[in-house]
Amino acid sequence: MADRSVATTDTFEVFRTTYNSTGADVGDIGTLSSTIAATDLVDAVNENETAIIANAATAATNATNIATNVTNIATNATNIATNVTNIATNVTNIATNATNIATNTTAIAALPTAGFSIAMAVALG
Repeated sequence: MADRSVATTDTFEVFRTTYNSTGADVGDIGTLSSTIAATDLVDAVNENETAIIANAATAATNATNIATNVTNIATNATNIATNVTNIATNVTNIATNATNIATNTTAIAALPTAGFSIAMAVALG
């Protein structure tokens, strides 16, 4: 239903002021954004609809990209966790190797050197 109407019994003055008020309600085409090339209300609505459709398509693409990025971040987090576990395992292995080296060094130091010298002397004659 229209906001304004003119009865058939109204005067021309009533029609004129009602028409001008309706024009004010619709707005001045000259006050449209400078980025809109429309010359009337229908063109402006159509141009706006085109922009909305383009923005919706861009938003859909952005949403897809965000979803892909979230998946990649989750994959990277899993990889980082795996790497941290591998590093911890390597640190444990290094500690074990260091203990083994220390044990072997102690065992080597405890070997009887005098017996070896006698055996060498006997072998060499």
